[in-house]
Amino acid sequence: MQPEPTAAPCVCVEYFGPIRLRTRVAAEVFHARNVGELLGHVCTRHPELSPTFIGPQGQPRACVVILNAKRVVTDLQIPLREGDRLLLATPDLGG
Repeated sequence: MQPEPTAAPCVCVEYFGPIRLRTRVAAEVFHARNVGELLGHVCTRHPELSPTFIGPQGQPRACVVILNAKRVVTDLQIPLREGDRLLLATPDLGG
């Protein structure tokens, strides 16, 4: 008997700058196992982000992906955990 697959963790995505203007929402919740899968879900829900901000393979373009407000993410295979927060912003946002 095969073990049942574990559910993907619940992750919050927050949008900033021009990305927030395009999505018209500040934050949303998705279920995803890694950053690439999560960005794929974001593009499915917001096709207006592709290809300007997120490329056809889910890679970030003209945007910065920040995990838990601490780490800039470039590896799409980074696993996600329950309660993680992913920030999507343009590099010119400032701070």
